[in-house]
Amino acid sequence: MYEVKYWLGWPFIKTQAGVLGSNRRRRQQTENQLNQQRKLLQLLDTGAPGCALGVENIQISNLAIDEVNAWIDEQDNANRATVHLRRFLRAGLAKGAQELGWQVELPPTEMTIISEKNSITPDGFIQLAQLRNQIKAFEERLVNQPNNPSVSLTYGQLLFSATVFGGLADSKAMLQLPYAKEKIRHYKDYVWIDLFTDDYPKHIHADRGLRRWFPDPVSLILLTRLPELPQGYEDKSKLRRWLNQALAQFIYSLSGDVLGRTTYKEQQALIRHWLATVSVYQHTVLPPYLVRHCTGESSSTAWPESVWLRVLKQQALLLSSADKSYGLTLDEPEPTISPVALTINDNKKNLIFTGVRTALYKSSQTTEPSLKTLLERLGKLKAEAVQASPLLYCLIDWVKKRLRKTEIRRSTAYQQLTSLGKTLLSTFDEAELLSLTAEDFQAGYETILESTPSAITRQNKADLLRRFHAHASNLLQLAPIKLSYADEVFFALPDANTFTETEYQLLYQFLKAQKDTSPITHAQLIVLILGYRCGLRISEIRHLQLDDLQYPGMLEILPTERLEQLGRYAATLLIRGDQFNKLKSKNSRRQLPLNILMSSKERVELLNYHQAQRVKVGKRKVQGKFIFSEDNGKTPMDFTELQRNLHEQMRQLTGDPDLRFHHLRHSFASHALQASHNLTEPLQLPAHWQGHMLQGTSRKHLHQISNYVGHSSGNVTLQHYTHNLDCIVRDLLWPHSFDHRKTGFGEKQRYRGSLDVALCVQSLLDISADNLRQHNRQYGGKILGWLPQRLKLQPAIDPKQWRPYSETLAKLVAGTSNKSRDLRDFSFENWCDFLQRWSQSHSGDELIEMYKLDDTNTRAQVTLLSGLLKARTRFNNSRLKQPRKIFNTQVTASSHYFIIRPPRYKLERDIAAQTYKNSLRLLQSAQNGELAKTALKYFYDNYRHWDKSVICRHDPGNLPKLQVLEHFLRKVLPNDKVHVWQERNPAVHRYPMIGKLQIVTVDKQKPRDGAVFGLLLAYFRAVLGT
Repeated sequence: MYEVKYWLGWPFIKTQAGVLGSNRRRRQQTENQLNQQRKLLQLLDTGAPGCALGVENIQISNLAIDEVNAWIDEQDNANRATVHLRRFLRAGLAKGAQELGWQVELPPTEMTIISEKNSITPDGFIQLAQLRNQIKAFEERLVNQPNNPSVSLTYGQLLFSATVFGGLADSKAMLQLPYAKEKIRHYKDYVWIDLFTDDYPKHIHADRGLRRWFPDPVSLILLTRLPELPQGYEDKSKLRRWLNQALAQFIYSLSGDVLGRTTYKEQQALIRHWLATVSVYQHTVLPPYLVRHCTGESSSTAWPESVWLRVLKQQALLLSSADKSYGLTLDEPEPTISPVALTINDNKKNLIFTGVRTALYKSSQTTEPSLKTLLERLGKLKAEAVQASPLLYCLIDWVKKRLRKTEIRRSTAYQQLTSLGKTLLSTFDEAELLSLTAEDFQAGYETILESTPSAITRQNKADLLRRFHAHASNLLQLAPIKLSYADEVFFALPDANTFTETEYQLLYQFLKAQKDTSPITHAQLIVLILGYRCGLRISEIRHLQLDDLQYPGMLEILPTERLEQLGRYAATLLIRGDQFNKLKSKNSRRQLPLNILMSSKERVELLNYHQAQRVKVGKRKVQGKFIFSEDNGKTPMDFTELQRNLHEQMRQLTGDPDLRFHHLRHSFASHALQASHNLTEPLQLPAHWQGHMLQGTSRKHLHQISNYVGHSSGNVTLQHYTHNLDCIVRDLLWPHSFDHRKTGFGEKQRYRGSLDVALCVQSLLDISADNLRQHNRQYGGKILGWLPQRLKLQPAIDPKQWRPYSETLAKLVAGTSNKSRDLRDFSFENWCDFLQRWSQSHSGDELIEMYKLDDTNTRAQVTLLSGLLKARTRFNNSRLKQPRKIFNTQVTASSHYFIIRPPRYKLERDIAAQTYKNSLRLLQSAQNGELAKTALKYFYDNYRHWDKSVICRHDPGNLPKLQVLEHFLRKVLPNDKVHVWQERNPAVHRYPMIGKLQIVTVDKQKPRDGAVFGLLLAYFRAVLGT
């Protein structure tokens, strides 16, 4: 292939060798920057031919440079294109003007003020000796407490202790300390305070993730004795000024000085230098990423309190009464239904936008469409969008252009279009688009960003908006803006949850005992192992191929004697993409050492399952064959039912209704981070990790965890997947501050101050040294084992809200036992799966065995359902070609002939589920059961499936039924997602409900099958009996 020889005067970045660890990451970054520089030169050479090759005496116009700058504005911020590309361009042009005589007007210099990233400053080291003296004076003050100290000195004392010994160096967290006394919780020797929650006063709220601060004993005692905050500090700025003054006053008092008349700026400078010294002090104890977490520079979020208590208690949570569902009544206040009115232009715009999403969407069962097919689809929609929506036209053109240049993949285009499209189209009035000023666009974009809850998503969306506006301004001549959305610190709100080792072992043993009942259950066991032990995404597990699992004999069908020796084999697992699934990033491709991550028993289960699938494939080649498949490895298995069952079992076992499969990935990261620090609490670690997992606090250990989960940066893992940083800070600070164990070696030791915590505690509590030692012996040498009871703190856990795992496991076993049941015991998900399988020609015997149904009752119920499904069509013939018999009869009718089918899209399925559950509650209500049956029967009798409508005819006998139906629909339909549309002639139809009735999905503005499916399913359930 021909390679362009660029002029040597262009300052290309130098590539670096290396295939492992940090060298590989630097090489990838270098290659990305080098590709961007080459693209820039190709674009510049188009406007000024010869500049890339170094031709002499050429003239480069300002228009060519402006085109290059516009292209730079459209680049991704992730590779800092707006910085290094402009420097590259200016340096090359300057050298060409100097050496080759180019006639060019140089762009302005790209000025960058380097911020101080290293928190270990020389000034901080200089002040360490002074900090040690302050710690010594602090101890003397606690032993010899002054009489009647002022309120400001008391607050300053607490702030000093919490910062130096408690690891709370976050300035925004300090604002919440005056209100934290009532929020102290404890269990055993854990005492904590949840910060940045919604129950703090509004004037001290901060856009932070939840932080769980574990105070040291001295700070805990000082906090419980904290006086009320003086009046007049209900404003954040006033409170910050007063607390800074209190801290500065206390710091001065430790040296025997008095804080004189200083300005606020001088106080701020004092606190800033003191905090820098504390940061250096903490770096001698903690790794850098934990120090950043202490100072509030990290966006990691702690577990919610219910999850944290479940980790400590090691029991399942009972659902509160607020979480339980009660029956609805028809005499409740009626909700207001307000249909959304769309103009013709808006309707066409929404149809085109839906078409664009459909063009970019790919189901898990189909292969990736070709680039040519995608561009053809988008080209047709782009032509339609010319008259409908200028913004949508720009959006399609932007996506199409980047797809053509292979800057993004189809999946990325779909994700970005979904993220931006609807908010953009609803924010701006396109009739006045060309007259909007830069300030108008800035305000609109800020509104979009403020409505985005997750900070990392907000940052990515700001980058997308900047690049989109640069493209739209060139296309439509809009007002240009320089959008730079800069939060001081981005605090994400991740989906924090975990699955403990105890819970995993219980579910593992349960699925292992049930694995022979069905192939789905066996696959469920293997998926659980891979998700929990390896931290794999569900899409990565689903698309594993037979040759991705590598061990001796992987390509063979092993004999029985070798199968018994599988536990001795070393095995690795390769994570890669295929034609059905593209990996999330380059770093998602990785190879995992299963001998380290899995126990020998788990590895045997995985290899045995692999061999079983190998037998199904036969002697054919295994290349391209999937491990999880129902057609001999040709296509990946549909995980819908498997994942739903796993969710239900995890939630039923733990009592946590929010737990889902992706939390296994969070659990792996949190457990691995705790194991790297060689800590045994609070999470219980797997026994086989001991001595095998890499232990240490350096960047190498952090990047090892990131490589396991497939992240490009350890920062991503820390901020969004680990939720136990506060627990690690607590355990690492304890030996230093108050557990009387020295840490550090060599030079580090001389930089640390010492605090006799036992002496401070006995002085604050006014007890003798013997009494203190007696308490410590009773509680295993842990001061916080008995201190909460001494301070009369309320325990965090109510025993009535928890139950042992043995009870939830017993219910789980009972729910999947061979106890006979029938269709009336089905959940909504069971109904969807049952009808889908029925339509796919599964025999009745197979369905009875699969769902463990009673043979006699089920046959009678299926016969009854077959009669309900034989409805008349608009052509007066049966919807089914012949009666639907699935027992002892060859099935001839396909799924096309069903009246109803389970909704395919998530929104419609959610609407159907909510409608069905609301209807079921009314059916089971003693007060409204008969009325609900009447409404459902009238709906079924008058429903026309070909246009999804109900015909309401005038009949004096029907009026009561119509009234019940009207009231029933208002109660069971999710009015935020659907509304009832009526078509009637007022001159003829006197009663409001007479005429044609359709249930319209608000998001689509047309009748869909979600609510209808839920209502018809509820009618079937009513016919079968409640």
